[in-house]
Amino acid sequence: MVQTVIEAGDGPEAVRLTRDLRPDAVVFDADLSRGLAGNLIKQLFAAHEDTRVIALSSRTDARLAARLLKGGVSGLVLKQNGFAELRGALEAVADDQVYLSSELAGLEDDEDENSPENHKPIPVASLSPRESEVLQHLAEGHSSKEIALKLGLSLKTIETHRRHIAAKLGIQSVAALTKYALREGLTALD
Repeated sequence: MVQTVIEAGDGPEAVRLTRDLRPDAVVFDADLSRGLAGNLIKQLFAAHEDTRVIALSSRTDARLAARLLKGGVSGLVLKQNGFAELRGALEAVADDQVYLSSELAGLEDDEDENSPENHKPIPVASLSPRESEVLQHLAEGHSSKEIALKLGLSLKTIETHRRHIAAKLGIQSVAALTKYALREGLTALD
């Protein structure tokens, strides 16, 4: 069951309330933080390390998603998807899953079984140079069609590279691939 405990007026108040009330989850507006989201997330975890953090955003920006995921959020929900999706995100993070709106993940769902933490992925060195390049573009939020245009390859070739990357690394979702690419230094946050 999801219950609303209290609403904070700003970041410092959210941190204080998190420390005092020790909630299971905190939902914050990443659009209002204006570049301060990473700092707020760190402060929330410092206030209560077991709190799961869900970010709301109106932006379908893979870079923002990557930054927030690297910062430790458990979920990222697009505001335009409404309360039903937020409720789903709260339920997912309560079950120790990472939740990412499908528009950001590039898939219909982001299954926890595809999380890089649940696999021992093969090192990035096992990817061909072209596969590494495709993975970098995926992590930067480009669609297969955009990657094909950038690299001068067919869409079918890019899809084949994506399948090979997923098979070699044992990671299926774009969100999990993005986290992997960040961790391996294949792409930068900015």
